[in-house]
Amino acid sequence: MSDARLSTEATGVEQAVASLVPLLAQNPHEVLARVAELRQQFPKSPAVRLMEGLAYRGLRDPQRALSVFEALSGDHPTYATGWFELGRQLGGQWQLAQRALSRSRAIGFNQPEVHRLLGICYRHLNNEEASHQAFADYRQTILHDREWQSIQSARQQADMGRVEQLVKLRLKRSYDDPLSLALLAELATNAERYPQAIELLTHALMLDPNFSGARHQLAYVYLQAQRFDEAAQEVEALLKIDPTHLGYQFLNAGVMASRGDYQAAKVCFTSALVRDPKHVAGWLGLGHVLRTLGEFEACVNAYRKALHYDPHSGEAYFSLANLKTFKFEADDENAMFALLKEGIPEAELVNVEFALGKWFEDQKNFSRAFEFYQSANQRRKRLIPYDRQMHRAFIDRLIEFYQSPIQPRSQLESGGVIFIVGLPRAGSTLLEQILSSHSAIEGTMELPILPRIVRDLVGDRDADDSPRYPAVLAQLSEEDYRSLGQRYLRDAQHYRHTDRPWFVDKMPNNFTHIGLIQRMLPTAKVIDIRRHPMASCFSNFKQHFARGQSFTYDLMDLAHYYQDYVRWMRHVDRVVPHLVHRVIYEDLVESPEAVIRGLLEFVGVPFEASCLNFHLNDRAVRTASAQQVREPLNRRGLDHWQHFEADLGVLRTALAELLTPPNGALGWRG
Repeated sequence: MSDARLSTEATGVEQAVASLVPLLAQNPHEVLARVAELRQQFPKSPAVRLMEGLAYRGLRDPQRALSVFEALSGDHPTYATGWFELGRQLGGQWQLAQRALSRSRAIGFNQPEVHRLLGICYRHLNNEEASHQAFADYRQTILHDREWQSIQSARQQADMGRVEQLVKLRLKRSYDDPLSLALLAELATNAERYPQAIELLTHALMLDPNFSGARHQLAYVYLQAQRFDEAAQEVEALLKIDPTHLGYQFLNAGVMASRGDYQAAKVCFTSALVRDPKHVAGWLGLGHVLRTLGEFEACVNAYRKALHYDPHSGEAYFSLANLKTFKFEADDENAMFALLKEGIPEAELVNVEFALGKWFEDQKNFSRAFEFYQSANQRRKRLIPYDRQMHRAFIDRLIEFYQSPIQPRSQLESGGVIFIVGLPRAGSTLLEQILSSHSAIEGTMELPILPRIVRDLVGDRDADDSPRYPAVLAQLSEEDYRSLGQRYLRDAQHYRHTDRPWFVDKMPNNFTHIGLIQRMLPTAKVIDIRRHPMASCFSNFKQHFARGQSFTYDLMDLAHYYQDYVRWMRHVDRVVPHLVHRVIYEDLVESPEAVIRGLLEFVGVPFEASCLNFHLNDRAVRTASAQQVREPLNRRGLDHWQHFEADLGVLRTALAELLTPPNGALGWRG
């Protein structure tokens, strides 16, 4: 046969087989019928036999597919694709699959999939070194894969819907793809679906333990999910691999700060920034630490450095606005408006609009400020949806579960935990600053320990997202409760720096876990800090929270949340009177000494005048109120919401029963 005829025949086979590829997913029966015809025309073509095996696979007939691929590899021992498909079909028979895939690779099949599948085979055969190398080859060769390049292109264009579509298609073909799992985890992280992201990354690392990118990502997700101990473990593992890696060092500094070791975090950030002075996230991280330490001039300089190296950083503008007492300049306004026109990512637009709201509020242009607060909240709500009915059902479950006294209070011991609960922005940081000015009380931070305990009880879900909570508590014995209490106290030691007998946990959302607190830590003190509903809700509305407060991005969501909070706390007061000590923020401002004396009496410690001079306390404070609590008490913020009253009609209407209760009914104070 002449070369020309051979070339013509090969081209004909290629075209015929290529025409069948789209039919594989849609109609494998039709593919088989066409293959039978092609085998008559091209009896020796390996490509035709390959298509036959793929059609049987599409029909979910694994034995026939295997028979075809085995025969194909025997008849055409140098046909690399045949060996590859045989290896795929032998999945589960790891030794045989590894041999077939290795033969395919040796012949010249250098596609990403052969390396990935070899990595899985070697892992099952307990050949870790070979598995690590195969996955490393996979990560290298996939850079040239057209589908993967399309995914990366969509990612660079911030077309996350397209990214998700393409990644899910890859995972549908094969779930054991560490790179695709990591990308899907990135999308989950962006939507604050941290348990899902952790599950995906854990699976990716189970497949490929040397996938440092996934481990780095997992450490970051743990940090965002406030699982600081686990974040620290992952960072420690990364630094063992490469102690000079700047990305790991910056992340390590963030973990240090999150665990309350601010001075060490400051040193770590500063050291890393010497090596990479243009690292924008590093300057932002350092700025957050300096704010916590009360070094506000240096903090502003750090945020300005971030803007110097990245003028598009909406986070830097918001971080400056979040200092509360900081005042923008006219040039800042022009720069922020320019950013709004440049098509920056949605998350950065949210930051810029919150910052512009603060700018116009400082200019006393309250209607314009509200426009930006409203727009920023609407954007944020689209990114982080919230289901108010689900939360209401959660409060209903709590009330139904706790119909009798939770647990008699044990005899007071010499110290323990003071939980400050309520809504964010209600004065919890101020209250903690007052308490921590006492010689017997240590302030810590919003500790993530109790939410983590609850997530472990219900299966790594938040309490209000799980119908198992609080019902799961009925399955716990007294020994279980003691064990949980011991775990809480043990984990809290990571955030403590003194031996004072009492310490404060000011995670506001813990109000839904009062029953659990009372059972596992019966000597704990619970203080409910409450603020006027309009002031409280609006203060939350204009605050851009980093995470965990998804109810704050809509005025009606806030109104419902406040109502449910009061409804649950009233139930607690009825079931266990005097369990919770309530502090009204407005009363604290108007009569500080009387309120503080009552507060200390409830805790069981003597009055100390230092608590009245809390603003002189130089402890680290990491919340948005960090600068405000270093000032004496004042009335500036009490009625500030009234400047926005014209835009808050929907909120006032929704809260009407709490603001002006019918005769004999309790208002928001009770």
